[in-house]
Amino acid sequence: MLFRSRDWALAEPARRLAELEKLAAREDADAAVLVQLAQLYDARGKGAPLYERALRLEPEHATAQANLAIYRMQQGRSREALALWSRAFTRNPSMLNAGLNLAMGQLQADDKAGAAATLRRVLRFHPDSVQARELLRASGF
Repeated sequence: MLFRSRDWALAEPARRLAELEKLAAREDADAAVLVQLAQLYDARGKGAPLYERALRLEPEHATAQANLAIYRMQQGRSREALALWSRAFTRNPSMLNAGLNLAMGQLQADDKAGAAATLRRVLRFHPDSVQARELLRASGF
């Protein structure tokens, strides 16, 4: 099967960084390319603009929401972070890290009941999550 350069770049992102960067620089870049490149840029703390751009194209892209939320929390923009994690986790409740991050953010915001509900939902999809169980116990539920 013949792959286009976009497909190869998405299939082997670390080996095809330059190709992803070229594709992302195009005006017609799609959200999948932008998110894949953003994830590679995360190690350098440079992914946020790409996640933002991806969300303008696909406002409900759960990975972009969840990962942009991390940047927002680091910037002290906790309300935005919580909203993004909530949207991502609502859309895709199997996203373990989005659920855990949402619960931890809710605990920081002193929303123990919200955190407990989130953690119970995490455990429905990930019953073996030790971290979710520990957070639930620590939140007093």
